[in-house]
Amino acid sequence: MLTPAPIPDLTTQFSRTRKITLIITGLVVAGIVLTSGSPFLWGLLIGLAVGLYNAFTLHRRLGRIGEFSPPRAKKYMFKGMAMRFTTICAVLFAVRNIAWIDLHGIGAGLLIPPLVAIFDLAVSSFKESFQQAMASQAMQVNSKLRRKGGENV
Repeated sequence: MLTPAPIPDLTTQFSRTRKITLIITGLVVAGIVLTSGSPFLWGLLIGLAVGLYNAFTLHRRLGRIGEFSPPRAKKYMFKGMAMRFTTICAVLFAVRNIAWIDLHGIGAGLLIPPLVAIFDLAVSSFKESFQQAMASQAMQVNSKLRRKGGENV
């Protein structure tokens, strides 16, 4: 019997993504202090901040999507995507000529929160599927014991 893939609720997934991203941000800040301001690390820090902001706005928009009809929800999500994309473009445009900020670092930082969310979802789905499989296997063993005259529970 196939069951749908277990997906954690949106708030739990966002809070774990935020926590892991903030830990990475702390490590980047420590790297900036220890390397006396590497341009790549400054870019990574800015990218992480913008990526975390984008994750927050996506979380907020997805939380409200149930309030709208399907056509209106599609427009609502498209506006959110356009707003997040515009934010990214504005940040890249603003720092393009600043020598102590590397654009490659910003790009890497922008990718970290979505990658953390995807990895977290994969791990939590695997754990949940494994737990369901173990519970199903235990039920099958128990039913076989009952049929063979084993312990009556």
